[in-house]
Amino acid sequence: MCEKPRVAGSWRYLSFRPALKQLDHFSHVMAFWWAHKHDNTKSHSALQCETPYAKGKVTGVFATRAEYRPNPIAMTTCKVLKVDEKKGIVEVADIDAFDGIPS
Repeated sequence: MCEKPRVAGSWRYLSFRPALKQLDHFSHVMAFWWAHKHDNTKSHSALQCETPYAKGKVTGVFATRAEYRPNPIAMTTCKVLKVDEKKGIVEVADIDAFDGIPS
């Protein structure tokens, strides 16, 4: 079970502590989450968007980092800042998930 983050970008999964063994040997992790703010019919049906980095360019949502998709499973690669296997804490940087995501 995930407890509320104590600092931005860190989560505590107490039952998964053994799975953190040697994670501190890696520079980055892939973080997956449910984009719950876009789990609705409107977001699921948005298949194209204008990119924020290239105004006037329309692309498919799979070619962007758009948080709305037909399936709201989101993923980002994050830099590992700290791993505390004993406490079950992984602290990461550069995660672009929403605050308060469901666990």
